[in-house]
Amino acid sequence: MKPPSEILGMEMAAALPKTPFQLHGGCFCTAIRYTISIPELSQRKLLPKASMTADRLLVPLNEVNERMPIITLDHCNSCRRVPGAIVHSWFLCPQEWVEFTVQPRESSDEKEAIKADSMAYLHEDKTLAERTYVTHFKSSEHSNRTFCGKCGTHVTLFKTGPLGPLQQALGPFFDVAVGTLDKECLEMEGFMPTTQFWHDHGIPWAVKLVNEGKKGLQADVADDLSKLKVGDEQKK
Repeated sequence: MKPPSEILGMEMAAALPKTPFQLHGGCFCTAIRYTISIPELSQRKLLPKASMTADRLLVPLNEVNERMPIITLDHCNSCRRVPGAIVHSWFLCPQEWVEFTVQPRESSDEKEAIKADSMAYLHEDKTLAERTYVTHFKSSEHSNRTFCGKCGTHVTLFKTGPLGPLQQALGPFFDVAVGTLDKECLEMEGFMPTTQFWHDHGIPWAVKLVNEGKKGLQADVADDLSKLKVGDEQKK
């Protein structure tokens, strides 16, 4: 059987480095900053092939992007409404790759930045929330989102509850909002979304724009948009 990239007629895309590298980002006001340390290639877990289906792939799989991290476009209703983005983008990585640095509240006596590991940051540590601008919101029973309580930036999504196929295969991971990465990280060679999820529940014209480019918005070549399913139910 041909690989998904051949079925879709894709050309090989640039890839992220095989050697260790770091990404940096944070909220708009910089009260929350983070560093993602990606190890060398052999230490990045392979993605389960069952999750990398042809309809999800945006670029061909290669020896680099067939492993963690995953850079994805998300069409689900919750991830559209919560950040206010017609299509949201996530960087999925293991918890141990990320370290957060958060500023104390202006009303606090603390003056030095606080180092917080990903577990303390993601698991709604009340002490951390009281001392800093890290704010939590549950968009559903198992969807835990973090924001900056000062500027409002949506920074992460962390899923709890029953483990899905990806969590079972890859272990604990969470999602970092791609738009919070520093510009130079977004512009590095090989940094691009490789997959899309919940596209069968996305806004039809947005799905067509992702899959077909601007011609997907042109009436003379576009299929009937009403035939594409829009899911209003909350998926995340």
